[in-house]
Amino acid sequence: TDCARSAPTPMLIKTLADEKYEVDVAETATVAEVKAKLEAMDIGAPADRSKIIFRGRVLADSAELSSLGIAPGDFMVLMKPKPAPAASAAAPVAAPTPPPAPAPAPEPEPAPAPPPAAPPGVDAAVVDSLVEMGFPRDAVVVALTAAFGNADRAAQYLFDPSSMPAESAPPAAPPPEATPLAAPPAAAPPTAAPAAPAATPAFTADNILAAIGGAAPAAPPPLTPLQRMLSEPRLMQCVTLARQDPSQLGPLLQQLSTEAPALLTLVQAHQADFQQLLTMENIEAAFTEAAAARNAQSAPPVGGGGGGGGGGGGTVQIQVTAAEAAAIGRLQQLGFSRDAALQAFLACDKNEALAANLLFDSD
Repeated sequence: TDCARSAPTPMLIKTLADEKYEVDVAETATVAEVKAKLEAMDIGAPADRSKIIFRGRVLADSAELSSLGIAPGDFMVLMKPKPAPAASAAAPVAAPTPPPAPAPAPEPEPAPAPPPAAPPGVDAAVVDSLVEMGFPRDAVVVALTAAFGNADRAAQYLFDPSSMPAESAPPAAPPPEATPLAAPPAAAPPTAAPAAPAATPAFTADNILAAIGGAAPAAPPPLTPLQRMLSEPRLMQCVTLARQDPSQLGPLLQQLSTEAPALLTLVQAHQADFQQLLTMENIEAAFTEAAAARNAQSAPPVGGGGGGGGGGGGTVQIQVTAAEAAAIGRLQQLGFSRDAALQAFLACDKNEALAANLLFDSD
């Protein structure tokens, strides 16, 4: 009702110095009224030279709070004007002192380090615009790197550093490939007694295949970083939600760092692949390719299987319950093939709603 909207409610205001203030304003109040209340609190925020920022955007004075979509727990950021430099006080006249001894010539100062460059693919004007808002250039470069070049998301990280993914900048270089340790030299077999027969070689799969004229099957190629990401259900849940609402990427990665730090390390080591995953148009085809590569990794070698007799070479069977089969059937009724529905259902950890969102997003 109008009465409820006009009733004052507390609004949290933060500054870049992490100062926190609360002002009581109604939903129908404007940004100019919020500035007036802050000026009256005598905190060094004159209304005509202060700025109110919400979700990375500077708000106009005429904007009403009810039109901003403020949710419980949200806050606004107050940018105070820089204080004018105080006039230097006249220094007291000191008593005359004898002239000091000549000082040695000062050593030349080292040249200042060049400012950090903009992240790859980001216009330098975006960096300059965030620096002009009062943030250090180093922090701006770090936030843009964590936001994959998205200026709005980088501004959100700068205003609320707790929303930035852990260990986001600069991303650590991918760990070097582990070098397999050399096997220790085999101990010399004990000298056999003169009457003992010579030891016969042990039967191995390679020896048997060589004896019948076959060859050991070649191992499938390793998965690419993009295929590994597509094969991780927990990571694909984050990707599905982030594709629907990009502003949730930071909190989702923050949660991922707690629940599955190994997946966050994979994302940080291959940011280009992760960004491609967030923006690719035909993600369903990528799902199919990744599933085929993952099945090749887990398929039994040709000719294996022991006494099974009738098993198909390399075929992987997936057991589902009656409820899961019904969920896959409902996904098919939405117009998708059975293979696409099954792959999306498994990639989303058997969550039917997330699988449907992923299928519609990739269609």
